[in-house]
Amino acid sequence: MLFPYGSFRNGLVMSYTPWRKNDKVAGGKSMKVNFEQRTKQGHKVAIYDLPTKGLVYNLGFTSLEQSRLRKIINQYADDLMKQADQNSN
Repeated sequence: MLFPYGSFRNGLVMSYTPWRKNDKVAGGKSMKVNFEQRTKQGHKVAIYDLPTKGLVYNLGFTSLEQSRLRKIINQYADDLMKQADQNSN
């Protein structure tokens, strides 16, 4: 399940998943943050993992765009994790 988080003026949409059990990370749980942006050819998608902030999947975002997405992740990570806490109960 994806929960909407926000959208930006350039059409970028950000959403997130609830926490899921993940024994491979500290704390034993992780969540995904999805970015999607429509293009003339279809859409671009990037998925990041929290709390690691690692890129899990990318379709169409350039390296420069990925660095911008990482800045967004860094800026909103704490709030996203709090939102996931609320939606995972």
